Amino acid sequence: MIQHTAPLFSVVIPLYNKEECVRRSLDSVLGQEYSDFELIIVNDGSTDGSVAVVQSYNDERIKLISQRNQGVSVARNNGVLAARGKWVAFLDADDQYHSQFLKRIAESIVRFPDAGCVYARVDWLKQGEVINLHHGQVAETEAKMLPDYLGHVVFENGLEIHTSGVSIRRDVFDSVGLFPEGVKVGEDSDLWLRVALSTKVVYIPESLSTYFMDAGGSNWEQEQDREAYWLETYRKWLNEGKIPDELTASAEAYRQKYYLAKALRFALLNDKKRARRIIRQHAFIRKAPIKDYILAWLYAYVPRELLKFALRLINKKLSQ
Repeated sequence: MIQHTAPLFSVVIPLYNKEECVRRSLDSVLGQEYSDFELIIVNDGSTDGSVAVVQSYNDERIKLISQRNQGVSVARNNGVLAARGKWVAFLDADDQYHSQFLKRIAESIVRFPDAGCVYARVDWLKQGEVINLHHGQVAETEAKMLPDYLGHVVFENGLEIHTSGVSIRRDVFDSVGLFPEGVKVGEDSDLWLRVALSTKVVYIPESLSTYFMDAGGSNWEQEQDREAYWLETYRKWLNEGKIPDELTASAEAYRQKYYLAKALRFALLNDKKRARRIIRQHAFIRKAPIKDYILAWLYAYVPRELLKFALRLINKKLSQ
């Protein structure tokens, strides 16, 4: 019996009723410049022609697993459990990798052998146009170790991990666990928090995959109005002393930044009462950057017409 050497990467794609776009995702993986990978598709009880699309490929690197419909977390977890690669990368069935995704991740693994997580920038595409979430970092391409991922996000305005742009060393799951099952929104953010608090993270400030915002099934809008699941994990880890001392301050700042962004969102929706309540309950002792407080406070407490008038004056002054 021939024993195949385990690949460096296992790419896991959870699949549920994506007949119209799964071919795009599959092609983007199979067309990678770096070829040492296996591709695991976990069919989560699809009822359309998604499985037939997968079965139309004749490539020994593809492994199809089928399960009854149990949700994306169970599908991803079963993919991780079936993975033979040293590193596990994820891709949603309606997103796509750029051709150098695995190559750039592999280069970073060699350069930073202690890393347990490598992630890259992801383009957010809506109605054919890229939404700029790059915070002025577009010119950077050099991978870098982040001593404090949460601090990078909070204090350096860095981009957060996206499921279709990350790869995690497989043994990291042994210590931090898998995706939380039964959670419909924000299940990925919970895993990223545990990973960031437990292993070294490398960031590649280069667009290496695309997230299609218009694809059906996206929970991004829902996530803005619900309490993030990762907050429960944060509180639990804090009470159990599992957050490293050197990361405690940035973890708390990350929590506050989340609530300040939530308050700002409600204020912009003209629900100032709710915005003020969030600020009072969750961000009364400042840990996040002052600009986040000022922005949330202004929109939550200053009357909108007065704020518009003040902003017009500021813009006029700046244009002179």
